[in-house]
Amino acid sequence: MSHIYLATLGQRPEVITIALDWLLMRYPITTVVVLHTDPVSSAIASAFNQLRPQLEKYSPAITCEYHEIKREDGQRLADISDTLTAESYYRAVVRCLIDYKQRGNTLHLMVAGGRKAMSAYALLAATTLFDAQDKVWTLLSEPELIEKRGVFHLSEAHRDKIQMVALPIQPARLAPGVDALEMSERRKNPRSDFLAKLTPQQRKVAEILMQTPASSNQDIAEQLNRTQSTIQKHLEAIYDKMVGFYDGGESVQHRRNALIALLRGD
Repeated sequence: MSHIYLATLGQRPEVITIALDWLLMRYPITTVVVLHTDPVSSAIASAFNQLRPQLEKYSPAITCEYHEIKREDGQRLADISDTLTAESYYRAVVRCLIDYKQRGNTLHLMVAGGRKAMSAYALLAATTLFDAQDKVWTLLSEPELIEKRGVFHLSEAHRDKIQMVALPIQPARLAPGVDALEMSERRKNPRSDFLAKLTPQQRKVAEILMQTPASSNQDIAEQLNRTQSTIQKHLEAIYDKMVGFYDGGESVQHRRNALIALLRGD
């Protein structure tokens, strides 16, 4: 059974290698998997380019793999910015973890090196899939030890001053005959499928209605700096895309209520 180290990449790539050094003193890590968003145009592009040569120094003893998290439609994901991208990120991480779990590996997921929202969704994915042998780690330290840019490894004198804490997650318990992939597919949310059908502007309108269902067209127009007529056109287009997600009355209020219910997952 191989021990796999997976790490979410944020803007502090140094944390990933510092944690890896600590783990290697305690576990026979054979593979490092970096979970990252768009490595070209997102905020982690610089961190990605800094990290790669540092990880290459561990080879050939350790294999390094890079897993890009993409949207459900296959497009590159720069950041978690709305419900659709959040759900895309979560489901992509679930699929990645499933892939490594189905090979019989023990997983070590490091979440301290990622952006907060992404770390949270990675942690949520782990609680869905991990068993008692797997661990989710976060790194604790005095700020000055790990906040120096470009310091990818701590000296021997400083290594004992960091703490790698295994978070107390509850191992997943799957029903007999149900594997992790099947369970993940069952949890798909129709809201995510619906949001994927919308244009970016339509999605912004939908996001406002999901967060503040009582918003009027005027309220939405003011938030998006658009005219009421533009918002009405977006809503009409959104209603047209609700075919298959809603069957009911055709009045404006019926369709608006149905849209809000769909967005809220009711």
